[in-house]
Amino acid sequence: LGGANQIRRLISTVISNGALSLNTTTGLSVDGTVSANAVSLISAAAITQATNAQIWTNTLNVSAVTGVNLTASGFGANNIGNLGTIANTTSGGITIANAYPSMNLTGNITAAGQAVSISNTMAGINQTGGIITAGALSLSAAGAISATRNNAFDSLGVVTAAGDVAITNIGQLMVTGSVN
Repeated sequence: LGGANQIRRLISTVISNGALSLNTTTGLSVDGTVSANAVSLISAAAITQATNAQIWTNTLNVSAVTGVNLTASGFGANNIGNLGTIANTTSGGITIANAYPSMNLTGNITAAGQAVSISNTMAGINQTGGIITAGALSLSAAGAISATRNNAFDSLGVVTAAGDVAITNIGQLMVTGSVN
């Protein structure tokens, strides 16, 4: 489904040993369980997630224009091993909530001038590739947080970790939230 589709809702979709790639010219709501080895979602508007929807994937790639809000909290949480390329171009920022035993940031996470918030309630967050470009960055993890690539964000918001915290920013750093 890589062409210019007009799909507004993605309901339960399970692909056992493959990848799901969806490109839509509208806003996209993930409204059910989506499970595939790799999930790539592209929207010409916002990408959101219903409370009881889940994304289960080894690697998630997302591109939107007016916001990425993947914060399932009802029936179950997202289970994402790697955040690949995650981008939002104009407004709305990026918010991703996760519950996975090991969460890696493997690609660029880009929302210039916008807020980026990433959380993992099961373990730590480890940046192994890419850079984070944001107006404000907030991170929360049930383990250590390591985001030590050449990241470029204007301010550091709330950072909460149950382990060590290591964050690198190539510019001046303004801390606007608490770091615990």
